[in-house]
Amino acid sequence: VTHIVVLLNTSQDEAGILQKRCTGPYAGLPIHAVAAESTPEERAGKYSEGGVFATSSRALLADLLAGRLPPLSVRCAVVNHAHRLGERSAEAFCLRLLREGNSKVSVKAVSDRPEWF
Repeated sequence: VTHIVVLLNTSQDEAGILQKRCTGPYAGLPIHAVAAESTPEERAGKYSEGGVFATSSRALLADLLAGRLPPLSVRCAVVNHAHRLGERSAEAFCLRLLREGNSKVSVKAVSDRPEWF
């Protein structure tokens, strides 16, 4: 079984910082940057290996709807800058699709403005 963690709303620079700061059993775990410009085949190949993926909502949405990323393989979705998102955002739609396909997926929101919630 392949396990995947999805980082939404996370820039490549932020993913690089997270990579450097990972410690303990997760030290050295690669964070794959998935751009919407990458081909669907490239993304499907990366997903089949499992791991942590910093992806755009556009790419994630396309892959969920096309079945390239099975929701059951996603263990956790982390939404960075969550205070910037609304109920009707693409990220929120991605999370709804994940939850519909996998009721056990863990969703975490990260924000430097928690008072906005």
